Amino acid sequence: MTQGVAFLLLLGLPYVYPACVSTPFPVADVGEPFCPRSLIPGYFYPTLGDWTKLQHAGPATTSLLIMNPDNGPGVASSSDYVTYVALLQNSGIRVLGYVPIYYGTGQFSYATSIQYIDRYFTWYNVDGIFLDMTPSSDAMIPLVRNITNYVRSKPSDCHNVVVLNPGTIPMTDNPNVPPNDHANFREYLDMAD
Repeated sequence: MTQGVAFLLLLGLPYVYPACVSTPFPVADVGEPFCPRSLIPGYFYPTLGDWTKLQHAGPATTSLLIMNPDNGPGVASSSDYVTYVALLQNSGIRVLGYVPIYYGTGQFSYATSIQYIDRYFTWYNVDGIFLDMTPSSDAMIPLVRNITNYVRSKPSDCHNVVVLNPGTIPMTDNPNVPPNDHANFREYLDMAD
């Protein structure tokens, strides 16, 4: 299996394939196929019980969870998040930190993005980063690549996962699709896997 994460956009949401999975996921006993490799936006406080349900279900139902304490890691580490991130990881679920890029404009700050990434890895020992609102213009690809390379440079037991969510569909290089100002889809795939 390829290390890293590739993404497809379905209704604006990323579908991901987890990295570093050495054995196939079990199949449900319901007799119907299902997608065992789901990405869950865990934008809720971990002690409310939902993180515990995910922990008990394990990677048979969820392979990646995005944590988002405060539209980023927050200003201080939370012992509740530290505890529950470790519990999910011990059950086989990989946890990603949420970092908004704001399409590279307005509220965006490269230094703040790097600071958020550092906090997630230092405070919570995450398995990677979910980059939300990534810009999709050709001019911004170097910026996104620099951030994804920074995530991958962090020490890890396994290849750090990077999920990009541009909020729009980057254009493919298919000659049958009219060109526009969106980044080439392959550029995004290169950064995400």
